Amino acid sequence: MQLEITKIYPGPLTNMVKKLLLMDSAVYLNLTEQTIFSNSYLPTKDVAKIVLSPTSEVFEFEQMPDKPIKISFFAGQKLIDCLRFFDIHNLRGTLHYYQEGDEYFAEKLVIRDSVLEITLHCADVSLGFTTMSDVQVSAAFGKDSAIYNFDLSQENLTKLTSLITLDKNELFRIYSDNRGVHVAGDTYDIIIDDTVTESHNQVDLFKTFFSRIDKESYKVTVCQNKLLLDSQDSQTRVALNLAIKA
Repeated sequence: MQLEITKIYPGPLTNMVKKLLLMDSAVYLNLTEQTIFSNSYLPTKDVAKIVLSPTSEVFEFEQMPDKPIKISFFAGQKLIDCLRFFDIHNLRGTLHYYQEGDEYFAEKLVIRDSVLEITLHCADVSLGFTTMSDVQVSAAFGKDSAIYNFDLSQENLTKLTSLITLDKNELFRIYSDNRGVHVAGDTYDIIIDDTVTESHNQVDLFKTFFSRIDKESYKVTVCQNKLLLDSQDSQTRVALNLAIKA
């Protein structure tokens, strides 16, 4: 079976894949008529990420099948690299897929313009397809245990990415007092939102989590056992487990 893609928008597709590459070199996408999305997580399940985009902003196609198509590439960067070879104003393709049980899985994606054609083979479904169920998404991103919220601007996130390298400690902490919300390490302490004036105990997170977060602005929710980041710039959500001190 095949799905004829009459238009591919390389910019939005590249941006989506870049977000997923912060989690893994492999990319797992779910394609529906309305949305193209990925629910990914690290093997340790300390970090989970949802990336979603309206399908019409990434692909246009003749007729979508009656079920979602699961698309996976072991090397997401290869997809980005291939897109650079094409005339972006005349980019289209064909998605070949097959049925396994009750689900559709992509076999290969053929991308073409008026002079060039490239075939990208998808990962074998027998090797697994990483995605979260609705129950897992609710567990990872539920806000039942929310304590307080604060804003994290793209500017402050970029600054924090540099500040955390000042410490050898693998953890950093977040707390709030009458001056605002602080992010602190052993050698630095920065106020990132001065609109929150209630005091809250510190929570600890691993510095390595920063590499999973896209440089965007976020509404952050501090929960009892996790930190939730909802992007204000895109339909991206990130969940980070709090570090538990022994």
